[in-house]
Amino acid sequence: MMFADQERQAFDLGRRMSEANFSLQDNPFERIHPRLAVQWQHGFFATHVLQNLSAGLARGALSTKRLQPRLVSVA
Repeated sequence: MMFADQERQAFDLGRRMSEANFSLQDNPFERIHPRLAVQWQHGFFATHVLQNLSAGLARGALSTKRLQPRLVSVA
């Protein structure tokens, strides 16, 4: 049970470090414990992927708005 808590904390730390723009090489568990290092990476990638998806969707939404034709009324 205690190790599950540590894994969860490693995951959460990975998420927070990704949000703070740390890199993958900044994994603090890399040389300490392999399982915690993997949990940290999972948290890091979870946030990193979500950030990239939301940024990509925002860029996509902006580009589709630019490509939509404008309706011009002739009076």
